[in-house]
Amino acid sequence: ADGRAAERAALVRRIAAAETKLDRLTDEVTERGGSATLRRKIDALEAERDRLQVELDELDRRPAAAVTLP
Repeated sequence: ADGRAAERAALVRRIAAAETKLDRLTDEVTERGGSATLRRKIDALEAERDRLQVELDELDRRPAAAVTLP
């Protein structure tokens, strides 16, 4: 269970980091205007965030490992 908790925490951190980057980029676009490079970066970050969210959802749906008592 500890491995699962650590994996979940890492995914949550990575999703939060991607969302923070997206927020910064969208602020930049709002303040200064967009460019093709910024749009590609935003698209890549959105795809990464979505992929990580799918991984997190799959992890949450996976049944917990059975504990065997001696």
